[in-house]
Amino acid sequence: MNDDKHGDDVHVDNLRDFRTNRRVILLSIMAIPIGALSAVVAKVLIWLIAIITNISFFARVSSAPVTPQQSHFGWYLIIAVPVIGALIIEPGQLYLTIKYTNGYLSEILLGVLFLLIVLFMPRGLVPTASEWIKRARTRGRPVVPPASQRPAVPQPGNDAPTREART
Repeated sequence: MNDDKHGDDVHVDNLRDFRTNRRVILLSIMAIPIGALSAVVAKVLIWLIAIITNISFFARVSSAPVTPQQSHFGWYLIIAVPVIGALIIEPGQLYLTIKYTNGYLSEILLGVLFLLIVLFMPRGLVPTASEWIKRARTRGRPVVPPASQRPAVPQPGNDAPTREART
């Protein structure tokens, strides 16, 4: 009597899926360098994420692992930085893709734009913009005058000569 479900005799030769041949060994050997390369790429990506996080949220170039929550700007910057970046990059990318349809010219122009921002705003967009706003508010004058230009204020009850009297 035949005990298999389909009524066919099961032969060892039909179980080819469970045998190990040269291709399985070759694929296993190929998996080792692919896994090692993937680990290196993962480390590089984590390093790049740390650098971009430091530049975006702390206005410094560092690869120290930080989180946006450690930023002194608050929760609004955690939302604002990606939104502002998307609002700047996406329309520019769409315009360049429509204007320059041949090859990778739009990506090259976006790379040039990135390099110009890095060259002319090395501290980042947020600190540079805050400096520009501060400069516009004070019309180029320093916010706090230097100590040599400040008038001496005598302390009450202090009979010591003032700075002008000493000189």
